[in-house]
Amino acid sequence: MFTKKSNKLFRIILLSIFILFLSKQCYAQSQLKSWGSNQYGQLGDGTTDARDTAVIISELNNAVTVEAGWGHSIALLSDSTIKVWGTNFNGQIGDGTNDDRHTPISVPGINNVIAISAGGHHSLALFSNGIIKSWGWNSSGQLGNGTTDDKNSPVTVSGITNAKEISAGGRHSIALLSDSTLKAWGFNGKGQLGTGDTINKSTPTIINGLTNVTKIASGGMHTLALLSDGTIKSWGNNIYGELGLGDTLDRHSPVTVPG
Repeated sequence: MFTKKSNKLFRIILLSIFILFLSKQCYAQSQLKSWGSNQYGQLGDGTTDARDTAVIISELNNAVTVEAGWGHSIALLSDSTIKVWGTNFNGQIGDGTNDDRHTPISVPGINNVIAISAGGHHSLALFSNGIIKSWGWNSSGQLGNGTTDDKNSPVTVSGITNAKEISAGGRHSIALLSDSTLKAWGFNGKGQLGTGDTINKSTPTIINGLTNVTKIASGGMHTLALLSDGTIKSWGNNIYGELGLGDTLDRHSPVTVPG
């Protein structure tokens, strides 16, 4: 239990140009700080001024987790709603407009959320009933609704009713299902969907041969999965060796990280 004297770190989200820092201040309260680039209002302090020291996002004292995209930020609140702020060029704020937001705003009609994830310019929310909603940039089908049209309000991801974890990459998305398998959708130019090809997918597609998954993570153009036996699988872009395989060759299907 957190006491009024505690200040335990809860989560840090680091992007190349800005940082979010979420800490517990006391029981049932939290404090969110941000610093760095702020050209779109992604720091949430009501300005577009860059900050080289941390500023408090005063409107948020009940966040339980935070996510940062390339220019927008998302917070999941203790009442299972979300607030979003920053760039909105592709509709990634989800408020039905394309206006940037310099302070956190609520997404209409979004409640009972249990997890969030911010992609490059798109957003995902997982609900307690296992469905996923998405909004924002959709050039490669990363919203998973069968189209490539941007959406500035949440839409339901097709064909998933049993998700338990989500992860958004630069232009792709992945979901861990209740049966410990994975589905992926969106940009696949580097094989980051793990489907054995480099064809984009605008609806969720099963990653064959991958079971017993317990955790997932998405990078800009690569993907990781942790299995129940402690094995890590990786796939996608590998130009810098990010797959951990001892080479720089892309992989279009999951492979085991050695060691």
